[in-house]
Amino acid sequence: LESTEPEQVSTVRVTLAMMAPDCHLLLLAYASLMLAAFGESSVPLLYGLVIDAIAIKPDPGKLQLYILLLIGTAFATGIFTGLRGSTFIVLGGRFGKRLRVV
Repeated sequence: LESTEPEQVSTVRVTLAMMAPDCHLLLLAYASLMLAAFGESSVPLLYGLVIDAIAIKPDPGKLQLYILLLIGTAFATGIFTGLRGSTFIVLGGRFGKRLRVV
């Protein structure tokens, strides 16, 4: 006798197939995620360098450099964090729309 049950399809395979049209957005979202994580992990190091330039080995030139690096890193981290969040929100909406159509 023939089986009347539907063929099982891998959920991951179906999900990836549904996300294929948005692979450029996925790449942008994950690249933003990595850059934001790198920035978030760099901020404590830069805080330490600023404190070192103030208290341990006073050096106005290095202090100014470290503060500029800290400000730039914090700003870039904020930009990439926002880009990551908004891109994943758009991806979720588009995936939800495709899921309802199927």
